[in-house]
Amino acid sequence: MIVLVRVDPETAALLRQNASLLPDLSFEDVPGPEQLATQLADGGTNVDALVLGAELEEPVRVAQRAHIVDEDLAVLILSDPSRHRQLSQAVQFAPFLGSDVIYRSVADGEALAVELREAVLRTRQRRSERATIAAVNAAVAESNPRQLPAAQYVDRLLDAAPIGVVMVDGHGLILALNPKAATILEQGGQQLLGASLAHLFPESERGTVANLALRCAISDQQPPPEVVGRTTADGGSQFVEVTATALPTRIAKPRVLILLQDVTGRMVAEQERRRAEDELRARVRQQATVAELGQRALAGSDLATLMNEVAIGVAQTLEVEYSRVLELLPDGDALILRAGVGWEPGAMGHTTVRAGTDSQAGYTLLSGDPVIIENWQTETRFRQPPLLRDHGVTCGVSVIIQGQERSFGVLGADSVRRRLFTTEDIHFLQAVANVLAMAVERKRAEEVLDTRLRYEAGLAACSQALLTSASPNEALTQALHHLLQASGASRVYIFENFEDAADGLCVRQTLEACGDGVTPQIDNPLLQHFPYNGGFSRWREELSQRRAIGGLVKTLPQSEQDVLEPQEILSILVIPVFVGNDWYGFIGFDDVQRRREWSQEDVQLLRTAAEMIGMYIERWRAGEALQKSNQEIITIFESITDAFFALDCEWRFVYVNREAERLLGKTETQIGAKNVWDEFPEAVGSSFQREYQRAMAEQVEVEFEAFYPPLDTWFEVHAYPSEVGLSVYFRDITGR
Repeated sequence: MIVLVRVDPETAALLRQNASLLPDLSFEDVPGPEQLATQLADGGTNVDALVLGAELEEPVRVAQRAHIVDEDLAVLILSDPSRHRQLSQAVQFAPFLGSDVIYRSVADGEALAVELREAVLRTRQRRSERATIAAVNAAVAESNPRQLPAAQYVDRLLDAAPIGVVMVDGHGLILALNPKAATILEQGGQQLLGASLAHLFPESERGTVANLALRCAISDQQPPPEVVGRTTADGGSQFVEVTATALPTRIAKPRVLILLQDVTGRMVAEQERRRAEDELRARVRQQATVAELGQRALAGSDLATLMNEVAIGVAQTLEVEYSRVLELLPDGDALILRAGVGWEPGAMGHTTVRAGTDSQAGYTLLSGDPVIIENWQTETRFRQPPLLRDHGVTCGVSVIIQGQERSFGVLGADSVRRRLFTTEDIHFLQAVANVLAMAVERKRAEEVLDTRLRYEAGLAACSQALLTSASPNEALTQALHHLLQASGASRVYIFENFEDAADGLCVRQTLEACGDGVTPQIDNPLLQHFPYNGGFSRWREELSQRRAIGGLVKTLPQSEQDVLEPQEILSILVIPVFVGNDWYGFIGFDDVQRRREWSQEDVQLLRTAAEMIGMYIERWRAGEALQKSNQEIITIFESITDAFFALDCEWRFVYVNREAERLLGKTETQIGAKNVWDEFPEAVGSSFQREYQRAMAEQVEVEFEAFYPPLDTWFEVHAYPSEVGLSVYFRDITGR
């Protein structure tokens, strides 16, 4: 019978359908642990296997209680896939469990039925063995000299026994054995009669077997079973459990019954269990290291300090002599040793390795996958770096330290002892690398934030300079100095395009700001008349399409390097400046001290600065044009014979010509920007106010004649409204 405890209907149906190869099986559903206990107490030996469903709480505890009642009972525990690992650990470390406990995921499908059939067969086999042993003991106890010899009893009773049974005398010589014993010992039965049982085992185990037989022969106490090892005929390893029991007999010579059981599977499982425990302890230690490093990273530890702690944690946890944290240099050609354990003093911060595919670190970086070196002496993919060779490293493993936009570098562990790096070791190393990557990204995020704040302050100062400076040169020069500080560049400059009859489109440097100790280039004659077709046609094409140009100078086309390298430029960023829709030129940023990679954040914020400069130039040009236009208009108004003034929509004077000043008796300085009705209150309610207001309200021209008493003058008036105010022409017609 198979008892199902809280097994879901779908799984139960699957088990019933696929377990039918054993036709004598029956199934019974039990709702819970209490009913199961009753079932086992009433007829436990009728139960061949127990299946505990995934919905059952504390299934391991239920299995323990079942094995207290019947230790031979096979138990199959089902679990959800998400809980399978947790259940595995619980079963491995649970006490009072029999040897036949299987834990499987409900997702295993038909494989569950196969496991169940095998479990039933194992239960029946164990019960058969126990029954056979009990029968042998009972038969031997009733023996006497007038009955058949002991060997005949063994032959008759144990020929079909599933375990090996051997009868030996007090000296350990074989008197009788069953076929199973001959099979275990890999010898013919008749050949073994009279042989020493102990001598059928390796020399290292013979004393154990001989002592078992001797102790039973001279004492009534039964010694505990012993597990001994032997080598099979095919060279494999075999473990045999040897149990010795003294046979009560009325003859003078003692007899000992030796039971042999092949427990190789159990011992292998025990070894695997111990290995799993060791691996679990190692994983716990690895997880603790990752957790501790993660807490340090979250606490905001200094990056250099964290890298040192990572190197120490990796070396101690993986039990290796060396560890290393390699950072990719800005040019991408090499990695530098930033932190490590075991290396010679002075190696940190100075030792570099190539970043190409011919190095372990470079390949790790480029592939993004872990790289394991089992033996440097036989390694053919990579050349061993001098750092590792000089320290006698024989094997190692490396993983990438990822980054969002750019990988930070490589984390490695190395040993002078040959060892195997397991999958769990690689996962641990990658987890530590991820912690370090998180700290690096946080540091980069802080740097980005600081850069953004610095840029915003610089852009605000740049804007203020462009708005308040007296002259264009002063405004733009101050703006460049603010951008120099904000960008951290060595030089910032503006180039203006111009057309040359012979050279076509050219460019010249007009303004520049330099950092301390940086050589200015404003007086470089090459930069005062430089044609784009002189090796910089790429710049003309890109910049005219509003695209920025930037990067390390050594990666630019040779024609560009030939011009930029004499200026000691290592890294450059050039952003086009547009005035309206016209390409004016560009603003450039040089770094002569470091090989700097310009980020998208840099380009975006400095593009804003270029737009501000373009708008300033456009506004300045527009102001110049407006000023010229206004002057032309004023010249016209001053040349006409009529008096003229202009009012805005608030009835304030905007302009008054000289003839109007004469007729009104007030100068523009006196009434400019003042309300007409405040300056001439006697006009309120007069024809002047009514007509002016009608012109503005209806947006129509008005023409009228009116007398203004305070001036004792008749005026002929023509008023023209617009969206921005009222233009008034008038003349003195008193004489007429």
